[in-house]
Amino acid sequence: MPEESFGSIRFLNTIKITMDTNPMIPVYTAFGGIVLGAVVSIIPAFVQDHLRRKLEIRAVTSAIVTEIKVTLLLMEKRQYVQNVERILSNLRSGQIRSATFQVVMSDERCPIYKSQISKIGLLPPKIRDDIVTFYQLLESAICDVKPGGLLASAPHGEAEFAHLYDIGTEMIRVGQKIVNAYSSTVK
Repeated sequence: MPEESFGSIRFLNTIKITMDTNPMIPVYTAFGGIVLGAVVSIIPAFVQDHLRRKLEIRAVTSAIVTEIKVTLLLMEKRQYVQNVERILSNLRSGQIRSATFQVVMSDERCPIYKSQISKIGLLPPKIRDDIVTFYQLLESAICDVKPGGLLASAPHGEAEFAHLYDIGTEMIRVGQKIVNAYSSTVK
């Protein structure tokens, strides 16, 4: 037991000698404490910001996908594409030579997409490009059928209706792809 005590005393003396020979050790210790304290204080803020951003991305994605679902549902219930297909069929069969097609709609279209457009870059890459494509196709179709639009203002033939039909069917395909991709990532 006395040998252990002498060993401890020798160890303490070695530390004392080291501290006596290097007066910068307290400075290094203080600096290390400052750096460690700074790093430890940054980590919770970083984690909190990361979690907040993740929740915001999820909320924006969910809201936009829901708006797309509702748009597709309304298109289906109102049978817009089927009506254009019927007109196109009548034009191709020669039953009619030209037609008009008008859809009265609110001036406030796609409110969620428009309010979140600055956050599109944050959306999951799997659906981000398709979301932009969907809304561009939707706006193109709307320009043709709204009051004063190309197909609403004057009678047109097969080419214009075929173009609208292609836009509508592609928009539905892209919209369903978005909804399916989002549904598979949420589960």
